Amino acid sequence: MKNTLQYLTQARDFLRTEDFATAFRYALGMFLPFVIMRSLGQDSLAIELMLGASFVSGVDLPGSWKHKTRLMLTSNMLATVLTIVILLIIPYFPLLIGFLFIAIFCLAYFASYGHEQAILAFMGYLAIMIALSSNASFQTPEAILGHSFRIFCGGIWYLAYALILFKISGKRVITRRVAQCLLLTAQYFEQRIALYEGRDDTKDVMFKLATLQSELQEMHDVLRHLLLKEPGRLVKADSLQRKMLLVFIELVEMLETAIAAPIDYDFLNKYLSRYRELVVVQQVVQVLVSDMYQLGNALFKGRRYLENTEITQVLDLLEENLSLLHEKSKSDPDAEKVYQWLKQVQHYLLHQCEKLGIIQGILSGKLEKPGTYVDESSHHQFVNPNPVNWISLSSNFNFESSFFRYAMRTAVVAVVGYSLAYLLQLTNPYWVLLTVLVVMKPGYSVTRQRFFHRVLGTVIGALVAYLIHLAEPGAMVSLFIFGVAIMLGFAFLSSNYVIASAFFTIYVINLYSFLHRAVEPMLIYRVVDTLIGAVLCLLAVRYLWPFWEKQNLPYFLEQSVSANRAYLLLLQKQFIGQKRGKVTEYRLARKQVFTHMANLINSLQRMLTDPEKKKKQVADYYESVILNYAMMSTASTIGIFLKRNEEERFDLEVLQTLLYAVLNNLNQTMALLKNESGPAELQIEEVTEAQLGNALTELRCKANAELRLGIKGQEYYHYTHVEFLTEQLIRLNALSAEMLKQLAKLSQKEFQIAA
Repeated sequence: MKNTLQYLTQARDFLRTEDFATAFRYALGMFLPFVIMRSLGQDSLAIELMLGASFVSGVDLPGSWKHKTRLMLTSNMLATVLTIVILLIIPYFPLLIGFLFIAIFCLAYFASYGHEQAILAFMGYLAIMIALSSNASFQTPEAILGHSFRIFCGGIWYLAYALILFKISGKRVITRRVAQCLLLTAQYFEQRIALYEGRDDTKDVMFKLATLQSELQEMHDVLRHLLLKEPGRLVKADSLQRKMLLVFIELVEMLETAIAAPIDYDFLNKYLSRYRELVVVQQVVQVLVSDMYQLGNALFKGRRYLENTEITQVLDLLEENLSLLHEKSKSDPDAEKVYQWLKQVQHYLLHQCEKLGIIQGILSGKLEKPGTYVDESSHHQFVNPNPVNWISLSSNFNFESSFFRYAMRTAVVAVVGYSLAYLLQLTNPYWVLLTVLVVMKPGYSVTRQRFFHRVLGTVIGALVAYLIHLAEPGAMVSLFIFGVAIMLGFAFLSSNYVIASAFFTIYVINLYSFLHRAVEPMLIYRVVDTLIGAVLCLLAVRYLWPFWEKQNLPYFLEQSVSANRAYLLLLQKQFIGQKRGKVTEYRLARKQVFTHMANLINSLQRMLTDPEKKKKQVADYYESVILNYAMMSTASTIGIFLKRNEEERFDLEVLQTLLYAVLNNLNQTMALLKNESGPAELQIEEVTEAQLGNALTELRCKANAELRLGIKGQEYYHYTHVEFLTEQLIRLNALSAEMLKQLAKLSQKEFQIAA
C-alpha cells in the first residue's frame, strides 16, 4: 500500500513538471489537425499536417514573441525546402547522396553552436528522414509541391497555435522558470551544508557545488533571454515580467554571496566537535533552504506562500549562543577564534535571509520598491549574443575544430549508413540514417550513452508495440495510444532517453498501422536498422576523426582564468575608488566569470567519461579546476566586500603588491595554457610576512589608540577591513600560485610524452 501511494505521488509530481506541460503542448498542437482531418476522412492530409506541425513543434522554445516566430518560421521553411529538394532528386542516387552529405554536414556544423541550434538542426534531420520515406507516394513535381505545401501549412498551423498559447500562458512560463531557478538555488545552498560538517571529501563537495553552479548558469541564461529580450514589458513597475526580473536579480546576488562566503575547512575540522554553536549554524542553513524550497514550490504551482517563522527562531537561537560564547571567549582564546568566525557566518546568513525576505515581499506584492538596482539601458548586454556569425563559422571551418570534426563525422557516417542499407535493400534505409543522426554526438561518452539508450528503448518499444498489435485495439483506442505515445516521448526526452525512445518507437509503429502497412515486419526492421546505425556511430566516434575532451579543456580553463583576471582588474580599480557604484559593469564581469566557470565544469565532466587511455591527466586537471573554482569564490568575497564598503578607499601598497602578484600568476597561467612549445620557467612572486607586518603596523597602531580610548571608530574599522582584504589576497595569491605550479607540472608531463 505504501509503495502504491509512493508511485501515485511520483506520477502526480511528474504530471506537474514543466517537461510534461511542454510535451502536452507539443502533442496537442501536432495531434489536433490529425484528429480533425481524420474525422473528415482525409487520412493523408491528416498525416501531412501533423508532420508539418512536428517540424515546428521542436523549436517551440522559451523566448520572446519575435524570437519564437522567427525560429519557428525558419524551421518550417527549412523542412519545406529539404522536402522539395530530396523528393525531386531521390530517383538520382549519386545526386541524392551528394546532397545528403552537404545538407547533413551543414546541419551538424550548425548544431554544434548551442541547444537552440541543435534543435533546429534536428528538425532538419527529421524532415530529411520523412522525405526519404515518402518517395513512393509523391513522384511527379506537382505531387511533390502539393505535399510540401501541405506540410508547410501544418507548420503554419502550429506557429499560430503556439503564439496563441504564448499570449495566454506566456506569464506562466516565465513564473515557472523563475520558480525552477529558485529551487535549484535552494539545492545549491543545501549542498553547501556539507561544507559545515568538517568532512574530509571537501574537494568532491566543491566539485558538486561547481556542477550545480554550472546548471544554474544555464538556467540564468534562459531567464535572461526570457526577461530581457523584450525590455518594453519591464517599464511598468507592477508588471509580472518586472517582478520576475527583480526576483531573478536577487537570486543571482544570493548565489554570488554563497559562492563568496569563506569557509575555513581546517578550522571547522578542529573545532566542530567542541562548539555547539557550529551545529546551530547548520540548523539555520537547513531552515533557510527549507523556506526556499517551499517558496519555489508555491511559485511553481501558483499557490500562496505561507510565511514560516522558524527562521526567526533559529536566528535568535544562534544569537543567544553567540552571546554566551562571547562571554566564554574572554577567558578562552579558542572560543574567541570560533566567536569571530561565527560572527562572519552570522552576517552572511542574515544577508541571505534578508534577500529571501525581499523575494517574498516582491512575490506577495507587499514590497513595491525593493531597492533592487536595475539599469534599464543595459539589459541587452546581459543576453548572450547569437553564437552563429561569420567569424565563428569561418574560424571553426578546419580539422582542428571539434565542430568541424563532428559535422564531417556525422555526414560521412550518415551517408555511409544510408548507402549500406540501400545497397543491402533493407526495407527502410532511412531508419539507419535517423539512428545515426540521433545517436551521433560531438563527444565519445555522450554518443556511447545514447547508443545503449537508443537500442534498449527501441527494443522495449518494439515489444510493447507488438503486444498492442496482438490485442487488436479499436480505432479510438489506437488513436489514444498514438497520442499518448508521442506526448510521453517528448515528456521523457530530456530526463530518460530510454523511455522516450520506447514511446517514439510505439508512435512510429502506430503511424505505420494508420498507413495500413504490415506491422510485424516493421518491428523487425526498426530494431535491425537501429542496431546498424547505432553500431556505426559507436565505431565512428571512436576511430573517425575523434576529438577527446582533453583537447578542449585547456582552452576552457584558459578562458575561465582570463575571466577571473578581468574581474580582478575591475576590483583593482575599485580599490582606489575608481569604478565604484558602476553596478552594471560589475554584474557583467561577474556574469562572464560564472559563465566561463560553467563551461569549464561541463568540459571536465565530459573528460571524466572519456576512455581511460584518453584521460590520463584527468586528476591533474581536476585539481586545477577546483583551484580555479576556489579562486573565483575568493575573488567574489573581495567583490562583495568592496560593494558593501563603497565609500572607503584601499589604495595601500601592500594590497596592490598582493594583487599584482596574483595577476602575475594568472598571466603566466594563461601563457602556459596557450604555450605549445613546452613549459616555461615560472616566476612566482612571494610576499613575505615581514612586508605584510610592516605595511599593517601603522594602521594597527591607530586602531589600538582608539581601543585604548574605549571606542571602535573609523581607524579601527579601516584596519579590520584592510586586514580582511589582506587575508583574502594572500589566499588568492596562494591559490593562483598553486594552480600555476600544478599546470606547469602537467605541461612538463605532456611535453615529455609528446617528445
